Order: sequence, then structure tokens, then C-alpha cells
Amino acid sequence: MTKFLFLLAFIATSIASIQAQNVVMDSISKEPIPFVEIYSDKGDILGTTDYNGEIPLVQLNKIKELGCERVYFHHINYHGKDISVKEFSTLTNISLAPLELEKINALDEVVVFSKNKKKYIKFTAYFRSVQFNNNRPQYYMDGIVEYYISNKNGNAKIHILQNRSLKDAAIKQVDEKGMIQTSFNITGVPHLSNFIDFEELKKEYNISSLGKNYSFNEDKLEIGNIITENGTTFLNLEIYSEEKPKVMKLFGTESILKNYTVNAIYNKNINVLNDLLYFKEYRQYDIKQKRDSDYTRINCINEVFLTDRELTDDKPLSKDSFYSFIDESNYDNSFWENIKNDYIIPAPKTVESFIKNKFSDNKKFRILQK
Repeated sequence: MTKFLFLLAFIATSIASIQAQNVVMDSISKEPIPFVEIYSDKGDILGTTDYNGEIPLVQLNKIKELGCERVYFHHINYHGKDISVKEFSTLTNISLAPLELEKINALDEVVVFSKNKKKYIKFTAYFRSVQFNNNRPQYYMDGIVEYYISNKNGNAKIHILQNRSLKDAAIKQVDEKGMIQTSFNITGVPHLSNFIDFEELKKEYNISSLGKNYSFNEDKLEIGNIITENGTTFLNLEIYSEEKPKVMKLFGTESILKNYTVNAIYNKNINVLNDLLYFKEYRQYDIKQKRDSDYTRINCINEVFLTDRELTDDKPLSKDSFYSFIDESNYDNSFWENIKNDYIIPAPKTVESFIKNKFSDNKKFRILQK
């Protein structure tokens, strides 16, 4: 009986030890950091931490499978961290130092939705988007976009002013061998209107108040939060996860949305969510056709950095599509070098390398680098 009790205690201790390992946390507050992106030294995206800041087992296994020597941690609010796999394997917690960001003076004025004012609230923003195929960067697109959001019903339209688009044509499409040949591509401008109106957000999700903060709940579990600190509001939300994926089947193709998370940063307070500063969504799909033995893993990161906002009656000059990759680049200046938003930090190393390599292969890009 004593041996049995000892065995149970040993198993419980082992499980607790495993569950406590590999948490990414704030170096000052010691709080876990949700949705930290993880990259290998070879340019592969390995995934993200979950809502509790933990690194899922599937990602730990991926590090071993790929034979990584180093791993890189990336988050919009923190200094990136690059450590060896040997050091990583000995750590229970990985600490990231928070960035010190100043307020964005150009966005200090709050624009509030009102039926009695102009037809649209117009956001001007820099967007940045990258999609990975089996961990490797396949598509990249950034540019300047205008969002026109109706004050009547909250519907959004976009007009892309400039864009540069890069792709790795050597990477095969998910379903290019099938009779129905369509590419799986969600690189482009994300649809963020659901996350700039708190009242609409409350209709879609179960949100409970925690003093001045809020909690998203699903099946009695917390899946997100809204926290206000020093006049800045942060939103983190895990919509789909490995434990609760979304399975879709169409024309013999199965796609499993295994990870869908949203981060957003707002000026002022929760009651004015349309005072947006930064928006990011991360998605991971596993896709397979009937004849395929293995899934293709697709990861996509879409970011938006607000640079200006105004109320207007003017309609967009054109109606571009959300989540649409534009094959041809269209720009007349190095717009990405002049974006005024304090939350912009360099893209992850793997993405920067992808852009640099594509620049060297493209005469138009070489001219702009001079």
C-alpha cells in the first residue's frame, strides 16, 4: 500500500512538473505572456504559446524534429529573445523584458461612433502579413490601407493605397494537383471591425467584469481578457485552439483551424475600443486532401498598425478585398520606412530574411534599397 501511495505521489509530481515547464513570462510582473510567436534558427515558425503562456507539447516536439540549435521568441510588447535549444531544455520559465513605449501623440484624439456625425470612421494604417507553408515563409505582403467603417451598422470596407508583395514560388500549393486548383491564401488585410466595438463584442462572446478589467469565458474556462494599465487597454483572445479546433470539409479537402488568436492594443480605456492602436491575428490550419497521407501546415500572421483616424462622408475610392494577396506590388516610395506608430517593431528574423532574399532577386526592390 505504501508503494502504491508513493507511486501515485510520484506520478502526480511528474505531471505537475511537466505542466509547469516551458512557460513564457514577463520578467518584471512574472505573469505568463499569451500568444508569443516561436521561431527556429532555420527560419521555421514553430507556433505560439497558448493563452496561459505555455508552450504546447506539439511545438516542443517540433523543435526536436527540426533539429533546431536555437529558438527565437517574438511578441509586440516585449524585447525578442534568442536562446540555444540546450539552454531552453534546462529552463522552466523563459522571461521576456517588456518594451517601454510612449504614447502616440498623433492618435490622442478619440473618435467615437455616432449616428449624428459623419457616415464613416476612417482608419489609415500600415498592415503587415506573412503566411507560412510547413513552417517556411511562402507569402509576404505589407502596405498602407484605409478602413472605412460605417457609423450606421459597423460594416467595414477597405482601400489599399500601396503594397509590396513577395512570394516563394518554389513552395507547392496545398491543392495544386487536384482537379479544382485553388490556392489557400489568407495573406493580406484582416477584418478587424468585430474588435473595435465593445458592445458588439459582448454580444458575440461571454464577457464578465473583473473590476476595471474583463474576462472572456467559454464552457466555464477563461479564453481571453481585456486589461487596462496606465491608460492603455490590451485585449487577448483565444478563439480556436488545439483542444477545441474548427473542422471544415469542402470538395474533398479537410481543413482544421487548430489555432486562432487575437491581440489588440487600444488607447484610453475599454469603453472606447475604436481608439485602436494595434491589431494582430494568428491562425494555424492543418489541410489535407483525400489522397494525401499528411497534412500541410499553414500559419498566417496579419497585423495592423494605426497611423491616423478621422470622421468622413467620403466613400473609399475602391473596394478591395480582405484577406486577399495581391500578386503585383504597387508603390512609389519606401513607405515601410516612414510609418509613425510606436508599436512597430522589426518583423521576426525569419520574415526579415525572407524579405531580404526576395529583395535581392527583384530589380525593382533593389532600386528602392539604394
